[in-house]
Amino acid sequence: MPGDSTHPSSGGRPQAKPRRQAIRVLPTDERLAKLVGAILHDTGSGSERIADAHVVAACATSDSVIVLTVDPRDISALATALPGVRIVTRSPVSPL
Repeated sequence: MPGDSTHPSSGGRPQAKPRRQAIRVLPTDERLAKLVGAILHDTGSGSERIADAHVVAACATSDSVIVLTVDPRDISALATALPGVRIVTRSPVSPL
């Protein structure tokens, strides 16, 4: 029946809606590599920031992104290379 969220195997209970995947895996292809290089170049950064540049490059396909990082200064500095993307950094909460 259209719109029915129950299934006989669930005993008539509503089924849980599928969750949106929280992790997205991006291919490390030539397009991404060129974007990483451009981010490093545009910000005057060297290869010591290549991992952070990959994070920023992955954000390029979104309008607004929250990045959890222990060093928000690096991500924020690299994010200036993508003025059309809003990247907000947050430090993870430390365990007690």
